[in-house]
Amino acid sequence: MTTTNPDLLKDIKQQNDYCGVTACHTSGITGKGVIVWDMESYPGSKEHGAKTTQRILDAAPDATVICASPNIVMSETEVKTATVLSDGVMYEMEDFIRKYNIKILTRSVGGSFCQGTASYNFWKTLQDKYRLIILNSMGNEGDEQKTKDDRIAIMVGACGLIKGKPKRDQYSSTGIDIDFIDFRGWDSGTSFSTPYLAGKAALLAQVYSDITHQEAYEYFKANSEDIQKQGFNIYTGYGLPIMRNG
Repeated sequence: MTTTNPDLLKDIKQQNDYCGVTACHTSGITGKGVIVWDMESYPGSKEHGAKTTQRILDAAPDATVICASPNIVMSETEVKTATVLSDGVMYEMEDFIRKYNIKILTRSVGGSFCQGTASYNFWKTLQDKYRLIILNSMGNEGDEQKTKDDRIAIMVGACGLIKGKPKRDQYSSTGIDIDFIDFRGWDSGTSFSTPYLAGKAALLAQVYSDITHQEAYEYFKANSEDIQKQGFNIYTGYGLPIMRNG
């Protein structure tokens, strides 16, 4: 879903300019060849999926985005089945990741990406095996959340660009788990700041094709602009990631 509103397009360009994305595009770094899995395609979420997909493309216009629904059935001790529904075809999750050469995975459901040892072990195995970069939204509750996920996902809060300066959105959830904050584009919610940072990760993956989750995290950490307070804080994490590859 692409906006044609000139004011909104202007806002997105200003955000891209501010955090170095425009400079990357000018240098030919556009996410080309990078496959991003947008998990926002569950029943009833087609519009939301279209919006989050567009937000990835705002940062990485030449990335390939696959919007598909995951389905995981698990007990307290193990993941029993893990499938993905994509364009009417059901895949075993690992087959899906391998078939489409998925590099980046973004999820816009607030809170922990995985809960419990079985879920953690399942995702950690996939992350390490396929060198996946995983991002997840902090949520829009506006208060402190305790969503510790043992570093499976980069957790992202939301901000706008107000009078030329990044400003945290008050609804953006806080807590020790937040890693970064980013622009949420032309809609509200951490649902849209998270895929934007996923798009930035796609820019990194174009340049460094074998980059790992931890390496992407360290890049963002080393190249973040402090927001509100200096250094890490529970409101904005390490700050707003700035791309330095342009």
